[in-house]
Amino acid sequence: MKSLNHQEISQAFNRFLVWFIGLLIATSACVYSCQRTSERQAIQLIRQKEAVDHYLILDASLADKVDSLYAYMSILNTSQIQNDRQMQRLITKKKEEFIKKVSREQRTQKYFGVYNQLLSHINEMLLVKDSLNRAISQESDLREDLRNCLDRAVEQHRQRR
Repeated sequence: MKSLNHQEISQAFNRFLVWFIGLLIATSACVYSCQRTSERQAIQLIRQKEAVDHYLILDASLADKVDSLYAYMSILNTSQIQNDRQMQRLITKKKEEFIKKVSREQRTQKYFGVYNQLLSHINEMLLVKDSLNRAISQESDLREDLRNCLDRAVEQHRQRR
């Protein structure tokens, strides 16, 4: 026993089934695309985070190297070290390593040019510090000579009396 509107019911059910399957496929496609997009974004964020971490670590490393160079230069030609030439060689060696590292990374990050400028002034600072120390030692030698001359003059003056 079939109802009188069996064909209409069948057509309406088929229409409903087609629309339902279409909506189900569209919903599944949207969920799938959202999931894939989310995975891609997560991978991209991880890569960007690793790149930022790399540059932060590199920047901290460069800052430490600059600080150590400054510390080495501050104790150069003082009583804290015995061999100034060896310290100058060490500073020059560290500076060359630093220049290599900065020039490698400068291709990717433009602000590493600041480090290059800083390093270009290190040689000047070493030369200035060396010439200052030479002038100080010459001054102490001249003071000693002056003291000796004054002592001799005083001696001669005493002997004349």
